[in-house]
Amino acid sequence: MSTGELRLHNRIKETSTLGPGKRYALWFQGCEKYCKECMSPSATDTQKGFLVSIEAIANEIYTCPHVEGLTISGGEPFLQYEGLYELLRRIKSNTQLGVIIYTGYYLGELQKKQIPEINTIINELTDIIIDGPYIKELNDGMSLRGSSNQRIHLLTSRYKGLYDDYYNRPERKIEIHLSHNELLMVGIPDMKSFEMWKHEFGKAKE
Repeated sequence: MSTGELRLHNRIKETSTLGPGKRYALWFQGCEKYCKECMSPSATDTQKGFLVSIEAIANEIYTCPHVEGLTISGGEPFLQYEGLYELLRRIKSNTQLGVIIYTGYYLGELQKKQIPEINTIINELTDIIIDGPYIKELNDGMSLRGSSNQRIHLLTSRYKGLYDDYYNRPERKIEIHLSHNELLMVGIPDMKSFEMWKHEFGKAKE
């Protein structure tokens, strides 16, 4: 895959369930964690999804005037760290959007890799990282993360004043979108909603 492209699972131009305000959301394709009861199982295969140029995605984000920020999930975004870096470099250079990344790696694991692009993503291009694999047994129903081992790292002060309004609250919100002729669950569901989704549709997507 060219570093000028990303392999994506899906994208939504506007959602209110993945962080503060209205957000553009990207789901990267491919993950090696294979978490039990993964909420996006169809995003794990590294050969599926679709390729799109970084320039095209950046230009699409530029034309979404009502969004406050960009939320990136997966799959595992850091499996495509070069493309992730290039996309975020463009976004931060040309917009005032905030950036939130969900990753199955712990923040310390990413820092220990000592990869320049990853270090720049963490230190300069991202406002919040929500880290760690999903562990079903630790699913405590708190907002905007899947399980209690996952931590919400405020890498900048951008969302500090909004933290208590969105994070670590005993509630979860989801939206249902029609995307590429498929129903897509956007957000992190509570266990009851997740089980209903699996029962009705056979599989769930974050």
